[in-house]
Amino acid sequence: EFTGRAERIDLSLNKASKLQLLRDSCDPAATRNEEEADAYALEVLKQQLTNAPYREPLLTEQGSLYWNVDQLVLTSNTWQAASLEREFVSRPTVHKAFVPTEFPTPKETIEHKAHQFVCDVLTQHKGNLYHPTKSLTHSPIEQRLRRVAEALQPIAKELPERTAGLPFETIAKLQNDLGPLFTHLYRESGVYLEAVHASICTLVNAPALPVCN
Repeated sequence: EFTGRAERIDLSLNKASKLQLLRDSCDPAATRNEEEADAYALEVLKQQLTNAPYREPLLTEQGSLYWNVDQLVLTSNTWQAASLEREFVSRPTVHKAFVPTEFPTPKETIEHKAHQFVCDVLTQHKGNLYHPTKSLTHSPIEQRLRRVAEALQPIAKELPERTAGLPFETIAKLQNDLGPLFTHLYRESGVYLEAVHASICTLVNAPALPVCN
């Protein structure tokens, strides 16, 4: 459930069946217990990641905390890849509506992409279309990484960023510069996907279906 699988929609199905698949993906996820566990885990991260052995001595205290966020993302990506490899499947390409192109994304852009996705599902009749599935028991990876970023970024901003005296000062300074940018991207990716999902669910559950050109 954690590995971020993509849901396949068979475009040859009739319109009513495809619409029902989209509506089913909007049902509230039964993730309450997992979200409580996530909140506890975030508290542990906030208390521990600034201390040894999680402090990277080659970086500043600030850069080290940002690096720990990066490590969580890299581990998540490795976990997903390994899960797919065990299942002997490749990662499918999801619909372009779920691929962000700017941060923050304007509301009008999100609504346009959601509209295009729904219309592509309902009007196309050949092949398959993939979209990130909403987990039934666990929060999606993007949502978890967003929470990590939101929990740790304020702490990182308050930590020392002095690079003078460090053995690899240039590297430490580079991490100071890039760490906040990457963490911002992790957060905004989660924000974007949640917004797209919400907009799609609004469209498919509205009294009238969207007009598709």
